[in-house]
Amino acid sequence: MSSNTGKQQRNVEDAHKPMRVLFVLQDLHLGGIQRVNSTIASALNSTEYDVSLLLTRPNDAVYSSTCHTYTTRRDVKNFIFDGSRHVLRKIPFLSINNVSINRLYQFLRKHSFDVIILNPGFFSAAARIKQLYPRTRTLLWMHNNFDIYMDKYFADSQKELGAAAREADGIICLERYTLSKWKAFNKNCYLIHNPTTIESDGKVADLNSKKIAFAGRLVIQQKGLDYLLQIAELIPDDWYISVAGSGQDEEQINAMAKERNLLAKLQFKGPLYGTDLLNHYLSSSILVMPSRWEGFSLVAVEAMSCGLPIVAFDIPAMREATDNGHFSLLADYGNVASFASELNSLIQSFEKRQRYSSLSLRRSKDFSINSVVSTWQQMLADINSRAFR
Repeated sequence: MSSNTGKQQRNVEDAHKPMRVLFVLQDLHLGGIQRVNSTIASALNSTEYDVSLLLTRPNDAVYSSTCHTYTTRRDVKNFIFDGSRHVLRKIPFLSINNVSINRLYQFLRKHSFDVIILNPGFFSAAARIKQLYPRTRTLLWMHNNFDIYMDKYFADSQKELGAAAREADGIICLERYTLSKWKAFNKNCYLIHNPTTIESDGKVADLNSKKIAFAGRLVIQQKGLDYLLQIAELIPDDWYISVAGSGQDEEQINAMAKERNLLAKLQFKGPLYGTDLLNHYLSSSILVMPSRWEGFSLVAVEAMSCGLPIVAFDIPAMREATDNGHFSLLADYGNVASFASELNSLIQSFEKRQRYSSLSLRRSKDFSINSVVSTWQQMLADINSRAFR
């Protein structure tokens, strides 16, 4: 067999091998990033894609995946690092992210992949991976708004984040505003929405209910929980907001609601997922989202799939999810009176709730798992077709 014939045969064999794709994150505990990673990884895993998840700081998993799931070994040193992560965050070269990234490097010494999807906490690994494994594609999955990453989450390491964005083979963005910003760093930016991760089995929200749903982490600043208190004061006395979620500000927001005599209008249900979360949506007639920022809200997509009308502030993520407000009601950003006015217009009109319920159901089809996975497949094909840098 000639050398050229041998090369051609190997190329044909490689063409028939499934693409090896690795998603890297810390855990599968409760959270939007964890949920969407497990969902996409499972849906992609097929004869065409050999998909794996790497968990570098595994703990009690809320979500599961049908693909290969690897966890890094927790030795005594790592156990100490994990237990002290709140202190270690203040020491850059001993940060919890560096501990997780070192575990990723150790894992890659034994396993090879064609494409690696880096979630937040692992972005800085992009350059090193390219250096060690030049034929491996690395993509950064940006789960939040560009401004929030730059001005808040990575405020002390903007240069490092920018460098990672330039070194990566591509960047996955959830909405157009953020994509337009990252294109200044990397021309290979891809718009991929989050999919519906909940199955309503054809059931639709009870539009006669006087219960308004809220779902999300109880973090006052991001989720606008201070706004939620004011909004609760401006709805009729026979309506109430049911709050599903937990988080770092749970005790504080409960205390604030109690101080303002709002515990009848704001009922805290704790974290809900699975069937309990589905029932939370189905037993409500409206969803409220007073967030100051979102990446691309899974809550909005879930609620739409249940036919819930949505009222939210006009932020980039909600403009993306609702096609600039065509499929829901968007209030002026930070204007509680505007928000309450839009909400009360739904409360006062069953017909309007019906109209926006139908719009939600129609819009939710754009976020079906099949539609989103098809976009992922197109992105992987594109990134694989590009010449190595």
